[in-house]
Amino acid sequence: MINSKIRGVFVGPIEIAGFCTSLVAGLRQIGVHSEAIDVSGNRFRYVERLGDKGFSGMINAVARGLGGTRLGNWVLWKLGLNWILRAVVLLRALFLFDVFVFVYGRTFLPGSIDLWLLKFLKKRTVFVFLCSDSRPLDLNGAYLSINDWVKTPEARRKLIKKQSKMSSHISRIDRFAEIVIDSPLSGHSHTRWCANWFQFGFPYPVPSSIESLPVLDKLRVLHAPSSGAYKGTNLIREAVQRAQAAGIPIHFEELSNQPNHEVIKAIKRCHVIIDELYSDTGLAGLGVEAASQGRIVVVGGEQWDQVEAWMGQDPSFPSIRVRPDQIEETLYNLWNHREALPELAAAHHEFMVKHWDAKVVAARLVSWVTDGVPQLARFLPAELDSLKGMGAPAEAIT
Repeated sequence: MINSKIRGVFVGPIEIAGFCTSLVAGLRQIGVHSEAIDVSGNRFRYVERLGDKGFSGMINAVARGLGGTRLGNWVLWKLGLNWILRAVVLLRALFLFDVFVFVYGRTFLPGSIDLWLLKFLKKRTVFVFLCSDSRPLDLNGAYLSINDWVKTPEARRKLIKKQSKMSSHISRIDRFAEIVIDSPLSGHSHTRWCANWFQFGFPYPVPSSIESLPVLDKLRVLHAPSSGAYKGTNLIREAVQRAQAAGIPIHFEELSNQPNHEVIKAIKRCHVIIDELYSDTGLAGLGVEAASQGRIVVVGGEQWDQVEAWMGQDPSFPSIRVRPDQIEETLYNLWNHREALPELAAAHHEFMVKHWDAKVVAARLVSWVTDGVPQLARFLPAELDSLKGMGAPAEAIT
């Protein structure tokens, strides 16, 4: 039995894009005792999907309650309550779990100094990086566009200092972690082999059946950015407006700062989701949720040939992957070939069911922890030659 191989899996202590919550849901489906705790007070409230009570439910509720107000957020972060919660969670977790899965380069204690303790106690640690947390800053187009680092020497010095700190932290993780999972399009800073994030997957509890697409009287488009600046929201709005002016009947809905359950409702009432303009994966957090509900995902990026190459033996993403300047054209084509939309939507759902459903990814995690990461699912930083992370302009990296 798979649950006899691992005593328990802790996932956290923060939540990013629902990854932790979904992974725990999958682990529980295959019989592995698991728990997700989010001490960050994530405003999208993903952990509520698990419905946990007891200790984990209490910690999640406290962090969420504090994070929801300005004063509470100040108490949570500025007064160090977040670190106190982490320490309490760590002490309890040491007795209950033998595998620890961390995301976004964060552990329980500052600077990840608890890693030596976990290794000393022979706990197995897995780090999952989600692209923007490890991508070198001088290749990160979203970061560069916001900070305009090329314009002043002082800004450039700050970026170099920040990158040095980031690289040092990643190096520490590389030394202690048993498995490090990252994207081969953003994992340049690692000092050891990594597991290919594309081969691992982004887990989500995919429903076995999905609601049919809404009536195609107009093209219903959703954009729900976690950060408008990073996702290219202004340019997406402009592309939609140009398509509407050209006569394409589009109902455009934009959602931001809403709980996850509201986002899912919005996904179900649309045909197409425009995720972001500057991506280096065919399906990120919102795209995963949309594909799981049988909705069509459009995503912009500059290096789809690299994505295809690193997908390996797995089938390609079902999403419509275009250059950032092709959104308007894509909307035009979708409307003019709308009879094909149900089949395309079904392909999105099928991909998630077969490859990235929460229990499928959870079983993959258990296999990699107990039997090792297959050689075909590994890469070395020296192999990486991608220089277009998240839409970085050519003049910023040459």
